[in-house]
Parts: sequence; structure tokens; C-alpha cells
Amino acid sequence: MRPQGSPAELERRRLRAIDLLQRDLPVHVVAERLGVDRRSVRRWKRAYRGDGRAGLRARPASGRPPKLTAAQRRQLVRAVVAGPEAAGYRTSLWTCRRIVDVIRHQFKVVYHPDHVGRLLRACGFSPQRPQPRAKERDDRRVREWIRRDWPRVKKLARRGAHLICLDETGFLMMPVLRRTWAPCGATPTLSVRTRSHEKVSGIGALVVSPRRRQLTLALVLYPRLNIRGPQVLRFLRHLARHVRGPVILVWDRGRSHQHQLVRAWTATHPRWHIVWFPPYAPDLNPVELLWSYLK
Repeated sequence: MRPQGSPAELERRRLRAIDLLQRDLPVHVVAERLGVDRRSVRRWKRAYRGDGRAGLRARPASGRPPKLTAAQRRQLVRAVVAGPEAAGYRTSLWTCRRIVDVIRHQFKVVYHPDHVGRLLRACGFSPQRPQPRAKERDDRRVREWIRRDWPRVKKLARRGAHLICLDETGFLMMPVLRRTWAPCGATPTLSVRTRSHEKVSGIGALVVSPRRRQLTLALVLYPRLNIRGPQVLRFLRHLARHVRGPVILVWDRGRSHQHQLVRAWTATHPRWHIVWFPPYAPDLNPVELLWSYLK
């Protein structure tokens, strides 16, 4: 059986054995110190006498030849990147069994599903949880907003305006299911209230000051209450009392943001400049990262 360790580690071990032998230590003592068999020490000694240090070099083990060639692996990478729907599947999630079917169909090679994971990792892939994205999202409009509107927001911020990103969320009073340790084959259970409708609504804003570039978080929680126009208006008034000077408010076109009370208030406060995020693009709002962390 091949000893454990990389070729460099094996070579250092053999050189260490020769160094100990040159100090007139017996073979059995050298073998005990290095944790190897006596026959290995004698074999290294003969190799060193015959070829010197070159005889102690460790040769990398060739192992079993791969089932897929380098060119076939590149084709597999392109197929995986193209997505399952391009391969004829109805959903956009790759599974090991689907990869096995693709390999068998394209390359006439049979892989076991348990071995496909190592193949995919060797090709630069890893199992990941996809981020949900609305089908109504217009990527062209999002790119246009990033190219045209966002530079304008940053220009106004450099002129001395506070930048405020605002958003709302809801927290259901249900325990978060996480992984735990349990005996194999005995899945643990967690008692929960399946009909509980209790929730806590939250409205938060990230405020970036124009001079010191300080980041401030403003957060208000409403237990057992949905956030609507009056709650948004109360939060805006709170921000207006603490934030001086011009303000750039960036938020989405939610119903509570377009409430008649909110629109009337922003119309009477000219120092508040409103910028709308494109529809179905919550990933552009940094407050979403805060909600993800809290949840």
C-alpha cells in the first residue's frame, strides 16, 4: 500500500531516514522514529547507495485513468453552465442524476451519481442554493438604471446630500430550522405552531452621511401590524428630524411608498429627492442584506 503523504513529504521522510542512518543509528531505530517498516528503510538505503538522492525521489501515483478526457470535461462544463433547461429539463436545477444522464447521452460514459460530485468539484463547481428572482424582472431595465440613474445618485451625494436606502420586511414568529446533530437514521423533530400568524413588521433605512461617510441604521419594529402609508410617513418624519440638509431617498415602488399621505409629504419637502429602484430588483437595495442577516 502506498504510504500517505504528498511526493514532497515522502521524499523528505526518506532523506530524513538517510540522515539518521549516516549518524550510525540502527535500522530498527530509524524505522521506529519515522513510523515506517524496517524493510522500507533498507530499501531506501539501497536506493541511496545506487543512485544517490535521485533514487529517493517519490514518483506521483498515476491512479485510475479518468473516464472523461480533458476535451470532454470542457464540453461538460459548457453544458452545465448553459443550464438544465438548455439540456431539455423543465426546471433550472442541476442534480447528480441529471448530470449522469447528460454524460451518458453526450459521451456514452456511465457514472454513478455518488461520484459525479467529485467530478463537478474538479471542474470548478460547488453545490449552491440559488437566489430566487422574479420572472417579471426586466434585466435590460435594471442595467439601464445602473448605467444611467445610479451615477446621478452618486453625483448628488458627492455634492453634500445624505443618501438613504429604505425598505420594509416582515418576520414570522416561527423558529428558524437549522441543521443539528442526531443519530444516523433518527431524524429529530421540532414542535412548532403550524397555524401561528403572529409576525413583526419592520421598516429600516441605511443613512450615508456626505462628509464623514458614516453609515447609520434606523430601524422601527411593529409587532402584529402591517406597515402601510401612515407608518412610512411616521418613519420619514423621524428621519427628517435627525437628518439635516438635502436627502436622496432611494426605494422601490411599493404601495406604502406611493400612499397619498407619503406623496403629499414628499411634495412639501423639496430637500428630499426621490429615486425609484427598477421593478422586481430587490438585490439593488442594500437594506435587503440587512433583512437577510436578521432572518
